[in-house]
Amino acid sequence: MFSKILKWMWDKLSEEKHDRIKKILINSASFRNLVSILRPNIVKVKGNKMYIDTKRNPAIALYDIGGYENAETELFESHIKEGDVVMDIGANIGYYTLVAAKLVGANGKVYAFEPESINFSFLKKSVEINNYENVICEKKAVSNENGKLKLFLHKFQTGAYTLVGGVITMLKLRQLNWMIILKIKIVELM
Repeated sequence: MFSKILKWMWDKLSEEKHDRIKKILINSASFRNLVSILRPNIVKVKGNKMYIDTKRNPAIALYDIGGYENAETELFESHIKEGDVVMDIGANIGYYTLVAAKLVGANGKVYAFEPESINFSFLKKSVEINNYENVICEKKAVSNENGKLKLFLHKFQTGAYTLVGGVITMLKLRQLNWMIILKIKIVELM
């Protein structure tokens, strides 16, 4: 029911207001509280079920109403074919991992790297609930060398972690030289 109400409200707005409203909602304590009470922890995204944490990131409530990174998702999907190998580095809670897993099919493979513990648990549960055997989840950060690095956490936006400023957690880095032998197309979304 909550999704239907949100979808109806979203459809009534003009396209140019969508981005402005998203920014306002992300920073609104009232919206975070309302969403965490009314929103279920599983949403339907691109034909997949996805676990979400509405208390930590209310913007993800927009996933199942067509209001989340549409242009980026379209670009991402246009570069993936059945049988491909995809790496989702900084997978967060698994949005692009799930999109890729469906597109590459049983003959493809998705490697999802997410170093932050809570995000990783949501990623793992989402992969499991969809029964994807073509996804390998790693609770690690990715670098050109092995080691450790500080990750600064954002209080409310789980996708806004950075290497400078904020609450600190330590990351274990995994060197990716072994992946050079794979023929991988790179699509940077940043």
